[in-house]
Amino acid sequence: MKKLVISGVVIIALFAVIAFLSNQSAEKKSEGNPYGKEKLHAETIALLNDENYQHITTPEKLQKDIETGETTIAYFFHPTCQYCQQMTPELMKVMNDVNVPHFGQLNLMEFEEGKNQYALEGWPTLMVFEDGQEVDRIAGYHDASQIENFLIPYIQ
Repeated sequence: MKKLVISGVVIIALFAVIAFLSNQSAEKKSEGNPYGKEKLHAETIALLNDENYQHITTPEKLQKDIETGETTIAYFFHPTCQYCQQMTPELMKVMNDVNVPHFGQLNLMEFEEGKNQYALEGWPTLMVFEDGQEVDRIAGYHDASQIENFLIPYIQ
């Protein structure tokens, strides 16, 4: 019985050490992130070095961009959404070839308030703002040609 208790304590201690080290690793990977948060979800951490997610914005920054009155394009995504994972590279094919005053990607896993603030019914959602107001949006998966056709009136 004594050996069983000792074995149990050792196993629990090992799990505690693994959990601690895993948490430390996640915090280290999160340092200096564009989200301005100390702790990020693992799914978000996995995207930090992904070239398709280098235009991350925060709700505050997005609001400031919108308030400038200049054309602002906002892309709302969730890291675990399969349609977002498919659409993001398609969107970036288009966005890398255009010049808009403000473009930002808002991660809805990290900033859940974006769902209500922008009345999102699903994601991915691409929204265009001009003169401080929403002027258009598309939701769901779209390929590069559909995205380009949607954005043409706003990026020329």
